[in-house]
This record gives sequence, C-alpha cells and structure tokens, in this order.
Amino acid sequence: MNDIFLELPYPPTINHYYGRTRTGQVYIGRQGRSYRDHVAGIVYSHKCMKGHDIMRPYFLINQKLNLCIKIFPPDKRKRDLDNICKCVLDSLQEALFFVDDNQIDILTIQRCSIIKDGMINISICEIK
Repeated sequence: MNDIFLELPYPPTINHYYGRTRTGQVYIGRQGRSYRDHVAGIVYSHKCMKGHDIMRPYFLINQKLNLCIKIFPPDKRKRDLDNICKCVLDSLQEALFFVDDNQIDILTIQRCSIIKDGMINISICEIK
C-alpha cells in the first residue's frame, strides 16, 4: 500500500478536547466531538475519492504502521507535541482510519513553521 496523506485542522487543546465530570470520569468534550466530526469528514471523503469502503478502516488490526505527523502551530504559544498527537490519533481511530493506535510502531512528530489557524499533515503507510 502506498503512503496516504491527509491534511487536518489544528486540534483543540487537550483541556478542551476532554472534559471531566464531578466524579472525575473523563469524556470527550464539545470541542473534542466537533474536532472528531471534522476529522471523520476528511477521512470519509478521502476514502470515497479512493474508492475505499467508508465503513472499514484503511488499515486492519494485523497491519503495523509508520505514521509521520507534521504540526504547523497557529501561534508562538508553548505546546506539548504529545498532547497534540493524542487528539489527532484518537480522532483518526474514531474515523476508522486504523483500528487502534497501538498498530503504530513508528511515530515521527515534527513541529513546523507557524501558519494562520494551524494545520496537521499526516503521512501513513504500512510497515512490510
């Protein structure tokens, strides 16, 4: 399988992606659900363009993956790259891009230049 490239919007902060109940249970917050929906729309349209079944993941559970994430932040604020990736990977899994993020054996994260509104570029391929 060839590399698959996606351009995603910049995710909300981890504090806005998740919420907590008074009892301490964690849930996906409003901004997190909105981001997931946006990512799902991008993944589904990409699957449709490639003639892929939108109800099946691109990569099945027995496939190991190499994922490269390029992060283009919207401003100069300090951000933890691992928190940004958590939102992105959870959203891709929810959109059936892959079955589970434990399939990722190689993960490369790169902070790139600042661009207005921010952006995430994803490159993913199967490890043979």
